[in-house]
Amino acid sequence: MAVYLLVAGGLVVGYAVVATLLWVNRDFADDGPLSFHAPRATAALDATTSLATIERRCAQVGDFSGGAGYTTKIVAARVAGAAYYACYQISGDGSVWNAAVVDDQGVGRPTGSSSRRARGGGSGR
Repeated sequence: MAVYLLVAGGLVVGYAVVATLLWVNRDFADDGPLSFHAPRATAALDATTSLATIERRCAQVGDFSGGAGYTTKIVAARVAGAAYYACYQISGDGSVWNAAVVDDQGVGRPTGSSSRRARGGGSGR
């Protein structure tokens, strides 16, 4: 019995150490112009498109389900001069169910250098 407790204790300690190291060295930001915490867009950044069009593009890229109780939050920002839109599908309890990023042409992910993605609040890798 003591061996099992010792192994279980070692696993708990190991998990705590690994989880802490992963959190400290994470490669994403909780803030940025396209983060979930940014304000909701009230209009598209360019006159040639609309938020309804952006929402449709995000739904195609992100495979958003059309289930009842889901809403979509769209965040708009210019990153390195290009217009990008982050769409977050939010469930009834407020949690993010799905997310997608499109540019003003409907491309499903930011294009260009990784430094552009990093400035947008995404992974710098």
